[in-house]
Amino acid sequence: MGALLVWAIGGLLAFVGALCYAELATSFPRDGGDYVYLTKAFGPLAGFLFGWTQLTIVLTCSTGAMAVVFGEYASKLYDLTEKIQYAGLSSPFLYAAGSVLVITFLNLLGVVLGKWIQNLLTVLKVVGVLAIVVAGFGWGNWSEAGPAAWESRGLNDWSMASVALILVMYAYGGWNDAAFVR
Repeated sequence: MGALLVWAIGGLLAFVGALCYAELATSFPRDGGDYVYLTKAFGPLAGFLFGWTQLTIVLTCSTGAMAVVFGEYASKLYDLTEKIQYAGLSSPFLYAAGSVLVITFLNLLGVVLGKWIQNLLTVLKVVGVLAIVVAGFGWGNWSEAGPAAWESRGLNDWSMASVALILVMYAYGGWNDAAFVR
């Protein structure tokens, strides 16, 4: 029940944000999204700083965070530690760096190829989520789920909800990107 509440709160926050962006987009019907809104509200310096912050920090950190998670899970599937021990690098690092380099290279090859790869990865994500749901219902151990399991790890309801809300908002993210192009 708590998980559904966190998803509902996250959805409500995303909906309110989307309504605010709809109002901004009708008030300032120009390409540029956040940059245009911040420039109009706070001046060109705020828009400039936002654009550079997005380019150098926000988007790169998001890519890095996803790459780190990918590296950790890929290392659990196939650990490269024995093969690379002389290089002084960890298996998760190699997977993370490799994933960023591969995605960057594929995007450099062009928009059409990037679109096809993005569509393929989206289908794989949906299939993966469905597989997790099927596995959870089919082979899940219900006695190890729930508040008692989390409390035994030192997590209380508030810490679980706050971390869950951050991840939910990350999942709901991207709705503001529709304002970049009319």
